[in-house]
Amino acid sequence: MLVCGWLAIAELRSALFLLWVESSLFCFKPRNQFPDPINGQLVVDRRGEARQLVRAGVDIVEAKRTARREAKVEAAAIAAPTFEECAKRYIDENWLKWSEKHRAQWPASLKRYAYPTIGQLMVSEIRPSHIFELLAPIWIEKRETANRVRGRIETIIAKNVDIDDKDFRNPAELTKQLREKLPTRPKHDPRHHPALAYAEAPQFMAELAAASGTAAAALCFLILTVCRTNEVLGASWTEIDTPRAVWRIPGERMKMGEDHSVPLSQPALKILGKMRDGRRSDLIFPSGGNGVVLRHGNAGGVEAHEP
Repeated sequence: MLVCGWLAIAELRSALFLLWVESSLFCFKPRNQFPDPINGQLVVDRRGEARQLVRAGVDIVEAKRTARREAKVEAAAIAAPTFEECAKRYIDENWLKWSEKHRAQWPASLKRYAYPTIGQLMVSEIRPSHIFELLAPIWIEKRETANRVRGRIETIIAKNVDIDDKDFRNPAELTKQLREKLPTRPKHDPRHHPALAYAEAPQFMAELAAASGTAAAALCFLILTVCRTNEVLGASWTEIDTPRAVWRIPGERMKMGEDHSVPLSQPALKILGKMRDGRRSDLIFPSGGNGVVLRHGNAGGVEAHEP
């Protein structure tokens, strides 16, 4: 009795559901167009199909819901951008903030090392095995390039995931699993640039102060302010606040893109006074368009070259 009653209720539920579907189709016909009458044979056929599913133990309502969810997932997958598209959008968004070096390196490195493997995949399809595949060939031979490529991929993926997705794990993250799978790198023996011995610094600064020319003055100013070469060579008089003894470098000339204030010592101010004397250039250390070169000889002595 109970089984028969349950089957009867299930069949009634299925029939009502199918009638609701038909009525929905009936109601949503285009405006000013009379709908066709309900096809009775179609309803009978669908009811028969539903009865067979119910007898097989299938919850047809839940099956419909599952089908709709799967359709939404498939539609989202079709609309989702590929990794290459995400990368190009990220590059475009940051282009104006980046230096010329970054503008050249980001697109070139991703195009050469990342796109062949993951370029046409959606972010959700990228797996740690993909990252291993693209990094393994360059992990030892091109150590720094591999590190930067991995970091750039990690950044782009993180930019294109839901911030509230608590189950997300970035496949490009340098986890212990990925590190153990990659080839073992030999011990890194860094090659440092030649440097002046600390004990020779006083003599060098004295020789540098006595040297003539823009190159010697620029190098001396660089040492006193501890700034980068391009920051010094691009310095203009409008950046100097003489009353407060501060050099204010705008963010667009800084590597990190932020304004930077540099206190100026008396020797640094003295160099500025020397460069200001009778000069009309906007730049503090003009090179005349030919560049300046400074060489410190091994035997001592400073040579300033301004070709």
